Amino acid sequence: MNTVINGPIMSVEFPEHLDTDFADLLQTKAKDWLAANVELYAFNFKKTVSCKQTTYRSLLAVTQQIRKAGRSLVSHNVESELGQQFKMAGISDALNVTADFEAYLKKATNTKKSGLDVQMINPFLEATLMTLEGQANTKCEAQKPQLISLDDKSRSDDIAIAGVISLSTEQFSGSITLAFPETVFLKIYESMCGETVTKINEEIEDAAGELLNIIYGSAKTKLNEQCNYKLAPALPTILSGEKIKIRQTTYQKIIVLPFKTDFGLFRVEISFDP
Repeated sequence: MNTVINGPIMSVEFPEHLDTDFADLLQTKAKDWLAANVELYAFNFKKTVSCKQTTYRSLLAVTQQIRKAGRSLVSHNVESELGQQFKMAGISDALNVTADFEAYLKKATNTKKSGLDVQMINPFLEATLMTLEGQANTKCEAQKPQLISLDDKSRSDDIAIAGVISLSTEQFSGSITLAFPETVFLKIYESMCGETVTKINEEIEDAAGELLNIIYGSAKTKLNEQCNYKLAPALPTILSGEKIKIRQTTYQKIIVLPFKTDFGLFRVEISFDP
């Protein structure tokens, strides 16, 4: 597998046949790739004509390692028959197969130039800390922000209730989500309202919506003043149970702001499509 680093991009040219030997080599090579100071891994399948099922696990493992490291991945020059094979095997999305590599790079560059990652973090981080302490009598500590993909399974590990507000400006569209495990929010609700509850009900959902509304309002003011985003007032949608799985609809990365409390962790998720 030939690799070429061009600035923030590492191009990886895959061999003609992806077989067991390739799968073993891939695991070894992936460690070297992750040690490189790059932001995007471009898998080039131009020479590849066959892929055995035994390689799927290794391919998926590498894509997961790349995303956990906060890097991006795209696969291109995938011949139509091979692309169909990837779709049937359910690994096409993980490989992020694109039919237009140049268009993908242009969009990725424009997203980076927009500076949305940095600009969006601080106002929401500050608003969350202020709101939880002021409105819910709950001190919390911001943890390291994360950048994850939409299909990252950690997003739905133990979240039981979430408030979602859609974001829409001339620059981008997306959403902000305030997401809690059940035990964490029940304790926050108890601290907020002085009432002990044992399960999520309508009053609990209203409280989650109220907190998100305050957080959004505070962050919106700063973003509009500092970045001229022109975010409009919006009401939250509360999700619980199975509806939790649909809390994000963007295909871009998701900025996750984890917060630690005495009751456990919760998080704010910010997603956007430029």
